[in-house]
Amino acid sequence: MPNMFIKGARAIFDEEIYQYAKSIAPSIWNDSTDNMTFADTEEFKEKYINGINSYKHTRLLGLEHFKNAMITDGVTGAFLDWYIEYGKDNLVVLKGEYPFHERNGVEVVEHFTEIKKGKVLIISLPFSATGGLHSNYFSILEWCGSNDIKVLIDAAYLNISGMGEIPVLHKSIKSVATSLSKVYNTGMNRIGIKFDIEKSDTPTQQLNDWSYLNHHSINLHNSLMDKFSLSYIYDKYKDLQVDICNKAGALVSETVIFGLSTDDKYKEYNRSGITNRLCLSKEMKKWK
Repeated sequence: MPNMFIKGARAIFDEEIYQYAKSIAPSIWNDSTDNMTFADTEEFKEKYINGINSYKHTRLLGLEHFKNAMITDGVTGAFLDWYIEYGKDNLVVLKGEYPFHERNGVEVVEHFTEIKKGKVLIISLPFSATGGLHSNYFSILEWCGSNDIKVLIDAAYLNISGMGEIPVLHKSIKSVATSLSKVYNTGMNRIGIKFDIEKSDTPTQQLNDWSYLNHHSINLHNSLMDKFSLSYIYDKYKDLQVDICNKAGALVSETVIFGLSTDDKYKEYNRSGITNRLCLSKEMKKWK
């Protein structure tokens, strides 16, 4: 049974989305005389933000106060922007986070009380290791507020999760980033938004100011959002997630692509000693 699962966090391959994306491919290349393709970036941001606001399964309370919204190459693009803005030597993540950070030299700490005054914390919401709210989320924010620690929210799994209402308006939280990769399985055409409390002159901001962005991907996702709401994957696959987890003897994560277990038979899927995180996407593809 373990070979049913995946170690990473793969988006669900949905045949209906795939066939629709193929059908609209020619229209995305919409300007053969000048730029090959061109997109209305403001329309994209408005449509995406409206989709986030309409998504009922997880609501980031206070997100509307992050007035500066810029288009990124997914959440990974936001990471690179943060690395440049704050300096990797100043950044910290907790154990269980996306391994990308550690591989790029970002400090990993065991517990939030180890984060030193003046550092910058990247924390995933939903939390990468479990797909739910970090068990110390509110204590982490209190610690950061008392120690002049800036917080950057990685919300890559936002629109495939069901966590209810989570506050993000806090004096320490400076940015929130999310993307559409996990919703539409478009990681190879990634696109996202980074919300900032204050506008800063980062490389990504400059690219936004010049509209020097991935217009092809913006057109693709504009069409996908017109056809499939941001809740499409969560709504379609939630019951299947529960069924697979029940058969595997696993707990149901609040992020629809994951199951969780402490059983040793799943130890190859362990995330930093926190839990065994089973990615269900491969198995879901068989049943839809």
